[in-house]
Amino acid sequence: MKKVVLGLILVLLVAMAFTNPSERQHRDAVIKAFLANDKSINKKSNNEWEEFGKNLGMLLINKVVESVVYRENYFFLSLTKVSFEGKSKIVGIGAFGFVYVSDTKDIKLGN
Repeated sequence: MKKVVLGLILVLLVAMAFTNPSERQHRDAVIKAFLANDKSINKKSNNEWEEFGKNLGMLLINKVVESVVYRENYFFLSLTKVSFEGKSKIVGIGAFGFVYVSDTKDIKLGN
């Protein structure tokens, strides 16, 4: 019985290691969480200037996320962290190929 339990635990750990999300997946999850909270980006626009503004906003979001969001890899799982002005905060966790990000409205660094 012990061998079966140990075998199952080993299989679980190997699965976790091979399905640990990449840094790109962590960043994409943060972007998706921000977009879910921003209703203006999700609205359809008939005005080409509004569309240009949305595209510019998406470019800015991508650049900011690239510079402040990173992944701490613990082999079997990973943490999504935001770093700003020398302070960092855990905003998500990744395992089994998925990344869960907390509500981005609550992300505050510092006090």
